[in-house]
Amino acid sequence: MEIPIIETIQSPKQVFNTIDEFNLYYHLHKSEIDGLSTNKLNKMYQIKNYKITKLNGVFSLKKWDPK
Repeated sequence: MEIPIIETIQSPKQVFNTIDEFNLYYHLHKSEIDGLSTNKLNKMYQIKNYKITKLNGVFSLKKWDPK
């Protein structure tokens, strides 16, 4: 059995300081983002004090304390 090699995320993490900044970016890039897993999205994008999650197939932001 051959073990598949998974590509690493090459793009730098994009930081959003507010939810509104991320919402604007999301609406402009919705088709790209919807095809990615939440794990990958949280590695690619950082929204201050929030994590990206998916509930019932819908993306949401979950309050997160970085401690």
